[in-house]
Amino acid sequence: GLVDGQNSEAGSHQGDQDLQQTRLLFQPTHKLCGHGGHGHACVSYNSRSVFRVKTFRCNRVGRIVKISSRKRTYLTLCEVQVFGSYTKRSTGNKLSFNKCFQTSTGWNGVCKRAMDGNKSQDYKKHSCSHTKSPSGFWQGSFTRPARIKEVVIYNRLDCCSNRLNNFDIIVDGQVCARHRSSTFFSVKRFKCDKVGQNVIIRTNLKKWLTLCEVEVFGEYIKQKKRADMLPLSHCSQSSVGW
Repeated sequence: GLVDGQNSEAGSHQGDQDLQQTRLLFQPTHKLCGHGGHGHACVSYNSRSVFRVKTFRCNRVGRIVKISSRKRTYLTLCEVQVFGSYTKRSTGNKLSFNKCFQTSTGWNGVCKRAMDGNKSQDYKKHSCSHTKSPSGFWQGSFTRPARIKEVVIYNRLDCCSNRLNNFDIIVDGQVCARHRSSTFFSVKRFKCDKVGQNVIIRTNLKKWLTLCEVEVFGEYIKQKKRADMLPLSHCSQSSVGW
């Protein structure tokens, strides 16, 4: 037991030494680390003295905070706390479709699967729409017109992801965005600045169209409120006949 205790104490000192020599980099980024995003350095730390709790000032906007060690050693963190405020989406609020349509349906891939909130990209999870005839389209509709700022599309990943290599996004007959690529994507955001009530995803390939989820962000158009009818207290006319 004494030997174990001595080893534990030695290990503790070694851990302190590692911490003193560790260089920390806080890195908020909009991209996932696995996708090659390097983000923006928030603060760097390098010291020979140990600390118990330390506060670092930062002035960055992002969704991911990455703490990386510059030294080839273990990284141990007992707690990480981040303080700030959430930023308002410049693309507006998420808009909800109330109905959908697609040119054909195959393999039980009904159109509502692309708007049910299930973002699984595995067709076996019953989360993706599927047409039966090639060169078709999918359409989602709102209850009233909206200014559409962004469209997010979730692709199928368990098979056939290249079916979304060539398509158009159309809002009430106006092309909002075009996608042409030789490589497939997992999730992709498309900027849009159109006003309408119907969003169409139209493939330009002679292939089936499969969508695992379609999300639209923007703002509903405020409808002019009809003025209230005012009661008349009395009336008169220039003459009365018959």
